[in-house]
Order: sequence, then C-alpha cells, then structure tokens
Amino acid sequence: LRRKRLVKTSKQPGKTRSVNFFRVDFKGNPSLYMVDLPGYGYARVSKSSKEEWVHVINSYFEETKDLRLVFLLMDIRRDLRDEEFYALEMARNIGTPCILVATKADKVGTSMRKGRILAIERTSGMRPVACSALTGLGLDILWKAILDSTRKNKAKST
Repeated sequence: LRRKRLVKTSKQPGKTRSVNFFRVDFKGNPSLYMVDLPGYGYARVSKSSKEEWVHVINSYFEETKDLRLVFLLMDIRRDLRDEEFYALEMARNIGTPCILVATKADKVGTSMRKGRILAIERTSGMRPVACSALTGLGLDILWKAILDSTRKNKAKST
C-alpha cells in the first residue's frame, strides 16, 4: 500500500468526493477493505456539499455492520473543527475503535510537533498518532492497529 498514485490526491483539502473502497490482502490474515470517505473539515466547498458529505458519512457509519477501526485524519498544523469532533463522536457512538491521525508531521519541527500533539490531545481527549507519508513516521503504529483489527475479526468469527 505504499504505492504512489494508488489514490488521487491533491494539495487542496476536500478532493475526495465519493466513497472509495480498497481491498487489501495480507498473507496469513483475512482480506479487508479500507474505505476512504470524503474529508470535509477544511474543504473549500459549498455548505450544501458539506451537508451532503455529512449525510454520506452518517449513512456509512450507520449501515456498515463490520466496521472494525476508524482513522480520522487531520492536519497536525490545524485545530480540530466541529465536523471532526462530530466524526469522533459518531465512531464512539457505534462502539468502533477510532485513532486520530495527525498527518503532515514532517511539515513541523520536533518541538512544535510535540506541542501540537498535546494541544490536540487536550481538545479531543485522544492522543493522536503523528504521521508522515513522506518520512514514514507513525505508519508502523497504523499498520499494527490495522493488523490487530483483522486478528480480532478472525477471533470473533471462530
């Protein structure tokens, strides 16, 4: 999954406008689907588009029966917005483990990164995982969480 161009990305937030499914096969572990939902926190789109995305995300959370893990991605340089607090609350309400991922950690220095992690933790009540796609920082933690969630899935089905 470290392939470049697997998913279309943009420097501008809010480019994902649909639900995208990616099947991941692991040797010795069950297959899983990773699902990329629209991110709307900092997207420069109309209010009606944001409302539509909220509906799509709500529907996905409510209708998905085998949701094992949620990653909420946020830019480490920004504060959480109401939409992100709402998404965290949705994950909590359905009892799905949620990991707050502070992306773009390579864009800030070490001391600022530590300060931002503490600030995000104070406001969210969750310790975020600082990550960087560029340097690989934090990706091992995310992969471990993903693999652990597939093992829990396997244990529940036996």
